Amino acid sequence: MSFQGELKDLPLPDVVQLIDSSSKTGKLSLKTDSLRGDIFFEKGKIVHAILGDLSGEEAVHTMAVWTEGHFMFETNAIAEKKSITRSNTNLMMEGARRLDEWKVLQKKIPSTDLIPEFIPQSKNQAPQISLSTREWVLLSKVNGARDIKTIAKQSNLSVFETCKILYGLISSGLLALREKPSEEIEKIALEKREEKKEQAAVARVTVEAVISQIKTIAEEILGGLAAPIVEKHLKKCGVNPDDTNITKQKKYLNKAVVRIQKASASIIGSDAALQLSLRMEDSVSKLEG
Repeated sequence: MSFQGELKDLPLPDVVQLIDSSSKTGKLSLKTDSLRGDIFFEKGKIVHAILGDLSGEEAVHTMAVWTEGHFMFETNAIAEKKSITRSNTNLMMEGARRLDEWKVLQKKIPSTDLIPEFIPQSKNQAPQISLSTREWVLLSKVNGARDIKTIAKQSNLSVFETCKILYGLISSGLLALREKPSEEIEKIALEKREEKKEQAAVARVTVEAVISQIKTIAEEILGGLAAPIVEKHLKKCGVNPDDTNITKQKKYLNKAVVRIQKASASIIGSDAALQLSLRMEDSVSKLEG
């Protein structure tokens, strides 16, 4: 069972519950504009997770606050190790708690691309505060040029924990946030545009490769009848290797596979047609993007 969707339509706790209730083993991949993480399941239970430099429970908790992004579940993917023992329910409850906290943090920290800087203080205005070790470590990374994500990485803290610490320091009047200079923003935007172009190129090649795999699989089972059947239903479903919208093309390819299965059933029988579609679905599930 492979499936995919958008987090705004189906939040992570609901996706986890679906996988749990069906006792599936596999990998749930989540992707936002700039981040990608993987959560591994064994018989419906979360056993491992990776998000950049994060792994285990912290990776799950960080992804649990995402309200936007794409997800895809692939069956039978096995985790290279087990780093999580807590139940799915406890993990999602912690994720819900963090999401509530994140909504509060965003009132003072609307973006992790902002740059923290010290507020000049006179002796009479200087706030009387006692700092923890982690606060001192974080403050040592504040130089008026590093953004919040960079500070988090250099402090060996998650972005969430960094924002919690910053929230207190901002509330105390010690720090303020400012946006990056316009030229830096434009540079980052340019880098993202180039990255999307590269991803689009990969998507076109990948769609073409999957179409080729589908034709090969059909020819193995249907012989000379494969080409007209496959071509007809790929065209009817709008499959286009030049379309850079990989999510849309996956949807069209899966529709085409269903049509090919139905058309083949009258020729080779229902069981063989089902095996044909399962092999094709497996090819479609490997699309990257």
